Amino acid sequence: MVCMASFQLSGRGRGSNVWLSPPGCLQYSILLTLPSSLSSKVVFIQYLAALSICEAIDEDGRLGVKIKWPNDIYAEVEGVGGTEVGSGKKGRAKLGGILVNTNYVGGQWRLVVGECFVLPSTN
Repeated sequence: MVCMASFQLSGRGRGSNVWLSPPGCLQYSILLTLPSSLSSKVVFIQYLAALSICEAIDEDGRLGVKIKWPNDIYAEVEGVGGTEVGSGKKGRAKLGGILVNTNYVGGQWRLVVGECFVLPSTN
C-alpha cells in the first residue's frame, strides 16, 4: 500500500526533528509486510529504499545524487554551500530523507517507509 500527500505539516525526522513539506515536494509512505523468516534483512530496507531513490532521481549520474548516512539524500550542485552557479564548484543540497518505522505483529514485520523529496530542476 502506498499513501501520498500534497503537503505535510506534522512530518518527523530522526529523533525529535520536525519535517515540513510544502506543496511541490514528493512525499509518500509505503507499507511493507515481511515474514518473520526475513528478520535479519529488515535493517536493509532503509538502504535499499535510499539506493532506489538515488537511481530514480539520477539515473545517469549527472546530478551527483548520493546517500548521506544514515537516511538523507543529497545532490552535488552549484549555488549551495557557499558555491556560486557557474564557478564549477559544487556544494551539497539536501533533496530529502527516508524514515522507516517497524513493528512486529502476528509473526510478521510491518514496515512503514516514509520518504519526502524536493526534486531538482534539470534545465
